[in-house]
Amino acid sequence: MILRPTKDDYNEGFAKYVSLVPEGNLEEILNGSLNRTTAFYSALTEEKGNYRYAPGKWSLKEVLGHITDNERIMCYRLLRIARGDTTPLRYI
Repeated sequence: MILRPTKDDYNEGFAKYVSLVPEGNLEEILNGSLNRTTAFYSALTEEKGNYRYAPGKWSLKEVLGHITDNERIMCYRLLRIARGDTTPLRYI
């Protein structure tokens, strides 16, 4: 089981995001989130994917692009950590 990190495990800039994750097995929570997100975006038409709730706000497709970009950033950070790179990383 993957448990919630303690405050000593992450930069304070990530505290808001960590606090939004529900209590429980993080692997199960992540898999459930992935399944719901995949189902949501798979069901969208092109028109709905371009929907913006207000002028100047991101479309649903742009939100997905933002999520994907951040996943790439986090994978890169994990690769550096796994390789023992100790160069300081800024939080997003």
